[in-house]
Amino acid sequence: MLSRFAEANRKLEKLSAKTEQEVTDIHLKLKHSEANEARLANLLNTGKETHAVTVASLEQSHQKHVRVVQELHAKSEAASHAVQVKLDKALLEQQKVQELLDKERSAFRASMTAHSDDRKFATWKGKLMKLRTELEHTKQERDTFKRQCIR
Repeated sequence: MLSRFAEANRKLEKLSAKTEQEVTDIHLKLKHSEANEARLANLLNTGKETHAVTVASLEQSHQKHVRVVQELHAKSEAASHAVQVKLDKALLEQQKVQELLDKERSAFRASMTAHSDDRKFATWKGKLMKLRTELEHTKQERDTFKRQCIR
């Protein structure tokens, strides 16, 4: 019986040693797992901080972009309005000159048919030449203005 107790004692010691080894292994795995958890938590925190900085930077860039676009839009609208005002003014001026020219033409035709006096003809011819010069000048101004607007 003593041999059985000795045999059972040895088995218990082996089991105890094996259990202690497993407990030691579990403690080592636990420490390794805790170290990995701490490393991953550190990486996660670093990633969150980097993400926050990136988002803040992108928001600043977006706000700056929005401001620039708004400023450019406002400038474009103002320039477009100014060009439209100039075009309207030039068109009105052209219409006035055309009306004046039409009046002078009809008066010239009427005077030519009514009177054949050389002096009146010379006067009307001078007026016609003056109006043609004014018309050409107005056309040149219009063309210059159009070229400026196209740029």
